[in-house]
Amino acid sequence: SAQAHAFQMRIINVVMLVALLAAACLIGIGSRLPPTYYAAEIREDETPYEHATFMSHVSWERENNGHQFQSRVHLSATSPEDAGQMMVSDHRGNESLPGPSAMRDTAAALGDATPVFIVLGIASAPKNSGHRSWIRETWLKLPNVRVGTGGGSGSGGPVRAFFLIGLLTSEGTAHARKRAESIHHEQAVHSDIHLLNARETKPPGEKMIGFFRLCVGGFVKASFCVKTDDDTYVHTVRLVHNLQHLWHVHERAQLRHTAGTPLPDFADSAQLPDGPLLYVGATLWASYIPEHFQVCGHGMGPMMAVAAAQTERCSQRGGIGPFPYAAGTLEVLSMPLARWMIEQPSVAHFVQRAHAQNPPAWDIGEDTVLGMWVHQSPFAITALHWGWDKIHDLCFKCTDKKQLWKPITDQSVVVHIKGHQANRHNFQNVHHNFSQVCGKHCQETDLSFDVPSLADLCSRGAIKTAYSKCKMLR
Repeated sequence: SAQAHAFQMRIINVVMLVALLAAACLIGIGSRLPPTYYAAEIREDETPYEHATFMSHVSWERENNGHQFQSRVHLSATSPEDAGQMMVSDHRGNESLPGPSAMRDTAAALGDATPVFIVLGIASAPKNSGHRSWIRETWLKLPNVRVGTGGGSGSGGPVRAFFLIGLLTSEGTAHARKRAESIHHEQAVHSDIHLLNARETKPPGEKMIGFFRLCVGGFVKASFCVKTDDDTYVHTVRLVHNLQHLWHVHERAQLRHTAGTPLPDFADSAQLPDGPLLYVGATLWASYIPEHFQVCGHGMGPMMAVAAAQTERCSQRGGIGPFPYAAGTLEVLSMPLARWMIEQPSVAHFVQRAHAQNPPAWDIGEDTVLGMWVHQSPFAITALHWGWDKIHDLCFKCTDKKQLWKPITDQSVVVHIKGHQANRHNFQNVHHNFSQVCGKHCQETDLSFDVPSLADLCSRGAIKTAYSKCKMLR
């Protein structure tokens, strides 16, 4: 019957597409030049398999080191049963590869890469080649890091890390030729730089949103998008362990919530979260005036920010807040929250307005703006404050007790090596001290959050009267 025929054709299509992908991987492995990208085009002949051999063709271009290569894979099957035994031949005609079953065995023998759990973008200025080299020599060598946006180097661990550089200067022009050639050479050697269509500003507002767009669009199965800076040491082993624990805790809580009570009504069902909505870091508080790209009413905590907002008349000037935000040293969004954020027209409009300003107007408060976007979400969530003992500035003698600077301790996860301290010696010392202070057992310890939830935050003192998100709690 026509329905049976259509069903058989679908079976063949699925099996052949699997074989095509596997063949592409194996041919890429067989080449001495690893592929940079594949642009695939698939065509299927319309002749029914009962009357002729069912054929599929795939072609792609592989670019590497300025050269292009073309390959063609040819598959054939005369029935759905034969599809499992298909032979694959490449464009040279002198090699053949087994069908999907044998390819699965080969893939198992090679070892599947660990799924990406965290996508970690490191904002870096074009001139900061030294910072990038110090990071490559230290924490990018931790055992759970895979470097680069593509295949990358490393053990194939759950962290995908790469540097973020803007294609444009702060004035919106291309980088000078010497600078561009230097970046190109560095990327050719290390394959760990991603060029974003963004201007180089400090703080890196356009690069921040560019990274989250890249993370959501390019790593759809990851659980977290994390942005940091190139003057920061990130202990990725501790970060993964604790974010995995946090994800599972909130996933269970979300399941209990949705099982007992319905989710809020949204105008668009696509806004319904598909996982934990998490925003994590070491938090500060402020208001923000989006019309003028200005931070207003800054404070270490909510009540300080409320007082500062009143003094600076933030509300009367069009300010939103006060709200908590994760300081730019480490900005963590779970994938469901990052996806929601970049889909918002208001976010797109803000970024378009900012990009149109020359000289840049969004030249302060990159991290504050991210906090504002989360604050404007329809979700009963807040920035989870991990604590200044987990994410902190680095000090050595630490004589000034008024500052948030700390040495490496068994609580440290992320260390900000401030500009005047950022050098190879200090990065290596931090790397060495981490291994001395925090061994395997320490690295697998769950670290508590100073602010673990919106409910906890709103239960403290008069905060519920100052923080508008508290009204969302039932």
